[in-house]
Amino acid sequence: MKKKYLLLLVLLLFLFGCDNWEEDVKNDYLSMKSDLIKETSFSSLEEINCDVSVFIDRIDEEKVSYEMIVENPSINMNNIKAILIHNYYTEQLFPSVGIFDDPVDLIVNSGNKITLKGEIETDNDIDSLNLVLKLYIRYVDDNGNEKDIYYKATKYISFFVYYYYGDNMKVKLFDESHESDLEDDINKFIKDEEPEIIDIKFSVSNSVYSEEQLYCFSAMIIYNEN
Repeated sequence: MKKKYLLLLVLLLFLFGCDNWEEDVKNDYLSMKSDLIKETSFSSLEEINCDVSVFIDRIDEEKVSYEMIVENPSINMNNIKAILIHNYYTEQLFPSVGIFDDPVDLIVNSGNKITLKGEIETDNDIDSLNLVLKLYIRYVDDNGNEKDIYYKATKYISFFVYYYYGDNMKVKLFDESHESDLEDDINKFIKDEEPEIIDIKFSVSNSVYSEEQLYCFSAMIIYNEN
């Protein structure tokens, strides 16, 4: 009889522990999602210590898939938790890493990467999606310090373009606070690299900080590496 009571006690403790774990995971997801939705200050690509690429593809007449790849870190990024949200309505969970599963690492020169992908329901053409993807990465550096990265992507590549050019296709991103500086950066890149340009995409965004209106002029050059 004592063994039965002991077994029942162990089972109850196990179930209680599982409930607590599920609640902790849910709260972690909702907390990171809420922080990302409320965030208004985003890092440029040069500030986030890794490469980010975004690919878009149409699945059918009513669905579009999106995929963000984070790779090639310039520093070791340990115990990563990440979530990717967008500006379209959805009842599904947003893609994440390290929240519902174990945290991952991005190590310099390891070749490993993080892939976050999902779907949105829309019949808009890919060129007129106006899709905004926001990424939140929380990681620990080699000194044990916890770091946060907020990154917003409004530029992306069609899977058709990627499949046509394959691994020779490269992407160069530019972010400047003045339009003339952006022009200078692009002209210098074209002169120095002489790339075979596939496409150039531009975007302008603005935000308010301490009652000052700030502008960001961005461009993405998709080119074929010779």
